[in-house]
Amino acid sequence: MALTAIVEDDRTNATLGWGVVSVLTLAAVASAVLGGPAWSLLAGAAVAVAVVPAAAFRDPSVMPPWELLAVVALPTASRFFALPDALADTAIFVAIVAFSVLIVAELHVFSPVEMPPRFAAVLVVLLTMATAGLWTLVQYGSDAFFGTALIEDQTSLMWDLVVATAVSVIGGPLVGYYFERQAAEGGRSFRARSAAGGGER
Repeated sequence: MALTAIVEDDRTNATLGWGVVSVLTLAAVASAVLGGPAWSLLAGAAVAVAVVPAAAFRDPSVMPPWELLAVVALPTASRFFALPDALADTAIFVAIVAFSVLIVAELHVFSPVEMPPRFAAVLVVLLTMATAGLWTLVQYGSDAFFGTALIEDQTSLMWDLVVATAVSVIGGPLVGYYFERQAAEGGRSFRARSAAGGGER
């Protein structure tokens, strides 16, 4: 069952996807200006991953599902609204799961790596946990070098890692189901070609 179905060739999807990318780009700039380098880095990384399909095929209509991009944008949106801390923290890790899904799917589509949906779901769990750890390091670096206060104390840091692990474990099976549904439906899917050879995958 191919994961290429997750990269879509659909004008409506592309329009919504580029809209989310525009919001993320503005958020990255605004975060940098307002003294939030860690958030700016997260939003910028999401933009970079989101535009890989369009850049690889030199076709702006080839974009990941806009729904995933919208989920990735959740933590950025949470910074500009008065959300409870617990909800804002959970949104970050849900976004990291979606970010991991994008990376895994694009690895499958644009590299020699091929994987079934269930293996991809396990990889998403591992990648989510690794990314959460990297996000912790980014927050620490931001606090140390830019004077921000993203990490309150050691206890809150440990709880962040616990939430990240829980979200990734719960999200893994959901990701597997999502991949299988996308591949099975295939209604508006884009059968990606190998970037190197130009043939269908």
